[in-house]
Amino acid sequence: MELTTYCCDVGSTKRGRFAWVRVSGSGPAVRGGASISDCAERMRADLAARRVVTLGFECPLFIPVPSDRDCPGVGRVGDKNRSCFAPAGGYVATLGLQQLAYLLRTVRQRAAPAVRARLDWTTWTRGDPDEVLLWEAFVSGPGHTRDGDHRRDAATAALCFWEMCRSGSLSTAVRAGGPDTTLSLVGAASLWAGWTEDLGVLRQPVLVVKPEQPCVAAIGDDMQGE
Repeated sequence: MELTTYCCDVGSTKRGRFAWVRVSGSGPAVRGGASISDCAERMRADLAARRVVTLGFECPLFIPVPSDRDCPGVGRVGDKNRSCFAPAGGYVATLGLQQLAYLLRTVRQRAAPAVRARLDWTTWTRGDPDEVLLWEAFVSGPGHTRDGDHRRDAATAALCFWEMCRSGSLSTAVRAGGPDTTLSLVGAASLWAGWTEDLGVLRQPVLVVKPEQPCVAAIGDDMQGE
């Protein structure tokens, strides 16, 4: 089935710092915009057309809860100097949780009642158009946009994910640090929005895509009706 990948760059919608892209086709084509409502409507249309959809969010989607009493406050393995507990990480995680919950709820309310969340990328088969793989985009350092276009950070992660899918090499860049230590923010959002009833998602880590270089592809304005 045709794969369509979305990615959202979390930021203030009031200040025009939220952005999203949609990557599709064998090219692939990259289009996007700045309205979270437009993103929800585009996703809804793709799901109604029975396309296989994935959704990435550029914010921490899970945090570690260590068993060692001396370790609270320590970030995830792979965060490096961009800890999920740093001030910037805490801000974007909270805002991203709100924006993700809004997006998931809106998509479900607008004619996609059968849609389900998939967090475990290791067993994802790309064969079910009612199942949306949710993943984390981690765009930092040299991967960040250099032209001020917030869509570019989203496109950087989306194209990296798309290439990993094409080559069959999905692997995560970040993990919680040990078994049964994950507290999943995306799992909480999925439960709240009605995309799952499985409480196990609260302990499920997600795929983290961490590009090394920024996207240089042209990004078009999104057009409905494909």
